[in-house]
Amino acid sequence: MGVRIRRGLASPLAALAAWVLLALAPRHAAHAADFGPSYLVERIVVRGNGKTADGVILRQLLVHAGDVVGADDGRVEVSRFRVLALGFFSDVQIRLERGGARGRGVLVVEVVERGTVILNQLFLGTSEAVPLWGGVDFSENNFVGRGIGAGAAFVFAEKGSVPLARPQRAFRLRVATAHIAGTPFSAAATLLYNEASEPFRIAGRDDDGAPGQFIALPYRRIGGLASFGIDIGAYSRLAVGGRYERVQATLPGSLVRTHADGRTEAVVVALRQGDSDLSTLILTFERDTRSDPVLPLSGSRIAVTGEMGSRLLGSSYDFYKLTVQYQGWFRLPWGHVISALASVGAITGDPPLFDRYYLGDLDPLVPGRPLGLSMSTQPSRNFLGAGINRARYGTLAGIVGATYLWPLFRGGRYFYGGHLFAGGGAVALAEPSDARYRDLPLRRALPIDLYFDGGFLLDTYIGIFNLSIANFLGRLPL
Repeated sequence: MGVRIRRGLASPLAALAAWVLLALAPRHAAHAADFGPSYLVERIVVRGNGKTADGVILRQLLVHAGDVVGADDGRVEVSRFRVLALGFFSDVQIRLERGGARGRGVLVVEVVERGTVILNQLFLGTSEAVPLWGGVDFSENNFVGRGIGAGAAFVFAEKGSVPLARPQRAFRLRVATAHIAGTPFSAAATLLYNEASEPFRIAGRDDDGAPGQFIALPYRRIGGLASFGIDIGAYSRLAVGGRYERVQATLPGSLVRTHADGRTEAVVVALRQGDSDLSTLILTFERDTRSDPVLPLSGSRIAVTGEMGSRLLGSSYDFYKLTVQYQGWFRLPWGHVISALASVGAITGDPPLFDRYYLGDLDPLVPGRPLGLSMSTQPSRNFLGAGINRARYGTLAGIVGATYLWPLFRGGRYFYGGHLFAGGGAVALAEPSDARYRDLPLRRALPIDLYFDGGFLLDTYIGIFNLSIANFLGRLPL
């Protein structure tokens, strides 16, 4: 009978309405389309999955054998999204074919598998503070075709030019699985090890990133985290987890910064002398309606993460951290896409240094922290001439921006898609004391700066490559 479900995803509002109806309506009767013919699904057939087990795909479907569906049944479209969201396929098509009797149909799920051994990130760069660092993050996202993800990452950095600097290294091992034994539950775990050498400013102006104005303090982190999640709707997921790390730091008896006018002040290190423990509870809510997990053309992703460290949990650090992130994609009538980004975060209490917000994690023009290692003493570009160049870490953070995406192609055996993009926005990083105590005009005291970026995104068989201005500038000592 050749009834084909249209390929595009519903708009975010339509998807939300479908999710509400799915939660409230009876399973077998009320899901059929209001208009057009309806068919009883006598069986479901999966095609094109040479590596992935049928069960991994079938458990993502909201339609089951024995259900009644129509050509515009919302569950079919949501099911296609859920299969795509696995990240194992470059394309998914769902259609109804004629069944064994009148009024019966066969639901066919046809997939095109993509490479699942993925190069998630390539760490390579240089700065005034660290001559060279390099590493890689890779994963097998569909181990033995069972939907199990396993990954590893490492970074090595040379001894830097900051006084007392040491070579740095970091390692990560990860494993995750979704829908354990066909249930809506998932689990993930990560092991970590860091040998870090953190620079702290002891002299010079705030906008002076010369390594000689800093001193490096070594510390070590060993531990990991584990989490358990549950699907709470077609698009939403809730997870609870715990983290434990043993931290070892070697700190001087006193660490003082000397200003140009002769004033001195104590440097806040945010690490305990000797051995300390970090124990936290983590709660995460995520709602993801993206049309594609790699290069989306529509939909949105919202993530709210709260973390608590407490002496009641055996932690040497007491703090609360809340981060809210949003990114949405809006397709324009001529096929191009606008992406909007907003994120805010706040920390109260006494978090360790590496759990504070870092400038390079917010501003794409500043080198980030590969696997949590600080590789640069470079301040913000400070296009606005404001007060953000005083900060490298903070307990208040925010970012807002927009990107224009020009899709160039979709589909292919080894190259799945490519986008040109250009955009920019604003970042903010501060401590509460920046607002309470200041000796500068408000415009110059505001810890805010602008950023820009542009380039090419390429989705390939081995991962996504970001060839952009910010990616280039953030890896060079400019």
